[in-house]
Amino acid sequence: MRFPPWAVASSLLACAPTPPKSPVDQKVRLSEQAPPVGYVQVRALSIQSGKGCGLLAERGSREDADQKLRIAADKLGATYVQVTGRREPGPNHLCLEHEYHVSGVAYRAPGFPALSSAAPPSSAAPVPSSAASATVPTLPHALLNFDSDATVGKPARSTDRTSVALSLAPGDGAGTALSVSHRCQGSEPQALLAVWFDLGRIDFRSAKALSLRVKPDAALTLSVSFMDGNRTSWTQQPAPLTPGVWQTVTLELYKFWHNPYGPPGDKPSAPMDLTAVSAFGIAPKDCADGHYLLDDVRLE
Repeated sequence: MRFPPWAVASSLLACAPTPPKSPVDQKVRLSEQAPPVGYVQVRALSIQSGKGCGLLAERGSREDADQKLRIAADKLGATYVQVTGRREPGPNHLCLEHEYHVSGVAYRAPGFPALSSAAPPSSAAPVPSSAASATVPTLPHALLNFDSDATVGKPARSTDRTSVALSLAPGDGAGTALSVSHRCQGSEPQALLAVWFDLGRIDFRSAKALSLRVKPDAALTLSVSFMDGNRTSWTQQPAPLTPGVWQTVTLELYKFWHNPYGPPGDKPSAPMDLTAVSAFGIAPKDCADGHYLLDDVRLE
């Protein structure tokens, strides 16, 4: 009896042995439950699989996000991650997303030594356009720090359905941080909840990533943007943040995607120009009432 090709393939797949777990799968456990008694908290983690939205986006997956979370925890010497949030891709006001996000808190078992976080993997840097006169910072370089008389930024204008209020508040430790309270009703675009900061002209080409410290009152997904030398907006949306704790969010520059809702005169077809970045912006991804603290925005 002759079997059709699809039946043979299905039979082979059914008989194939289960692939063995990788070493990191065996070392790091993911669970939504609290860690066993005696485990030591290391730090909060936010992971993204995939990039961007629309037809040209890089598709992510839950499995890849979980694997990246295990790898990040393993680099810190952690053996357990309590998963605190997941966000699967879906439509937003821009396009159909392809990003899977997962966040959690890493812990290490009693007796396991703490390890320093490894540097992010190298990647092809965005291609800059013509050179411009800009400050070339020594890394790491603080872009925004609210411990002194730094400006608190420029919030989006208030409407009858949205508002953003800024002030200084006690931060992480003895310093101060930027307090951002936002109100939003309906399905207003996130631009109406944005806060923008003037950076002057800073050359980002020697940097690999942007990092920032954030403490949200409730679960929160942020949309982080910068304005490049072409006055074009580039955006990244990290994994949902863990409420009530300070956490460091690190965003690799090559993962930022072009935001089609930029200012008049931008160049959406041009490559990312890191020679003279002029502004940094941040906003909640979704329309909701909330509050978060922001501090220590830097280049790494």
